[in-house]
Amino acid sequence: MYDVCLICTHPNPATHFVEYVQVFEENKISYEIIAGADVAGKFSEFKDKVFVIQSLEALEEHCKNKKLVISDISTEILIELFQRLEQKYPSIQRAVLYDNNEKYVGGGYTETARKIIPYAQMILFANANLAKTGIEESPLVLMDVSKLSLIPIGHIPMNEAKSILSNRQDAIKKSNLRAEFFQNKGIVDKNQKIYVYVGGANDTYYEKAFPAFLDLLLGLKNSSIFLLQQHPRAKEASIDVNLLLSTQPKSNVFVSNLSTIESLTIADGVLYYQTNMAAQFPYAGIPWIAQIGHETYDDVLIRSGIPSITNSDAFEKALSQEETPISWQRLEQERGVDSNWKQNLLNLIYKK
Repeated sequence: MYDVCLICTHPNPATHFVEYVQVFEENKISYEIIAGADVAGKFSEFKDKVFVIQSLEALEEHCKNKKLVISDISTEILIELFQRLEQKYPSIQRAVLYDNNEKYVGGGYTETARKIIPYAQMILFANANLAKTGIEESPLVLMDVSKLSLIPIGHIPMNEAKSILSNRQDAIKKSNLRAEFFQNKGIVDKNQKIYVYVGGANDTYYEKAFPAFLDLLLGLKNSSIFLLQQHPRAKEASIDVNLLLSTQPKSNVFVSNLSTIESLTIADGVLYYQTNMAAQFPYAGIPWIAQIGHETYDDVLIRSGIPSITNSDAFEKALSQEETPISWQRLEQERGVDSNWKQNLLNLIYKK
């Protein structure tokens, strides 16, 4: 039996690993999941095989008898773990999941990747295209991964998009959620449009992208409702909420008390900056999508025709439209999805 250890401390790769585990279950592959305390709940269906990260030493203990360790790219402790495994247990195969869609990712992700990858032997790519194009250590500068095996998995989770689309197609559920939102916020429903800003949780978001969005809101003449949907990891410190409150926002700007799925169910449009979930927005049936921030971030949606908003004129113009353009053909190409992703994963597991 092949022993696999999945290590996950961030919500996005957790959505990948949940589906990996389902493949392991179907094929009777033995495994363990070592998860951060804030993401362990995502694996509740497999709770007897889930362990919460306690320390570096405990991580090493879980891994030392495995044949393959796959981790996400998220925290410094994983860099130390891979160093230890390389030195003390060189027979263990070490792999990292590159779950982002882009070659370069700001906000700390690429920096962490650059540190952990030298101690890995394989990179698994959610976007299969990146196994061919490579990834960047800084904008337009390729990272040296010549000594690693680059594995195109081609799996982009779509469960959230499917749930949102199903809700949006249920007129009663959508209407009830909208009514609950207006009642909770103590405002009258005058058929206002609702635009949801899906927030992030990194320095680029806090220091540049979100402040730029707030600046654009201050000069906006539009009377639509704007809803900040915080990233799960942003809620503890609530830096973005404090920034929002400090700008003395207009009465039509709110912090969401809904889940992301619920807020996007009632959304007429969605705004974002550098979030992996963006690739799911078009498939959730949201007709109006735009990237907004201090500068354009070249991602799969931008390359598929979704507009980038960096100034007031562009914001006003975009809000006057009922829907935003998108090339579905280009989006399908850019996402790097492989319908045979399960077999790609199994090929890795059974590789001799």
